[in-house]
Amino acid sequence: MARHYSALIAKFCTKIRIIMFVKVFFCAIVLSGCYKNKRYTLNEFLVLQNVVGVDVSNVVHSTIQPSLNSDYRNSDYFAKLSLSDEQYRLFLSTNAFRRENVLSLPCGSQSWPKVPKWWNISEHDQKERFSRRVGDAIIIVVRKDNSTYLFGSD
Repeated sequence: MARHYSALIAKFCTKIRIIMFVKVFFCAIVLSGCYKNKRYTLNEFLVLQNVVGVDVSNVVHSTIQPSLNSDYRNSDYFAKLSLSDEQYRLFLSTNAFRRENVLSLPCGSQSWPKVPKWWNISEHDQKERFSRRVGDAIIIVVRKDNSTYLFGSD
């Protein structure tokens, strides 16, 4: 009789261990999904991409919106920065931006991504644009009318 109870207790403990393992496993999956869905501020995005030289006082406008990709987890970052010519050149060199010949910044005439109302960049304004890639993220900048326009996507 004692053996029967000990066998039942062992089976019960094994089932409890399996249930606990499954709960922990699924909890980890849910938490990792929540972490990936986190929307970052412009400053957090720039810090994650190791971009330096943008102070909060330099930001004239900024807008963050979800990217329209397959999982809706990424964001598009739009910023208008007030940088002098010297600060702009230092920003490009310090952060290892390179001339971009293929990709361009979003324009108001495009249907995607939707740009903020203050974003007045056209195709014509993008003759000298620079970009930087970090993993899957990209940052593209252009200079127009003594302002720096920054577009980032993670």
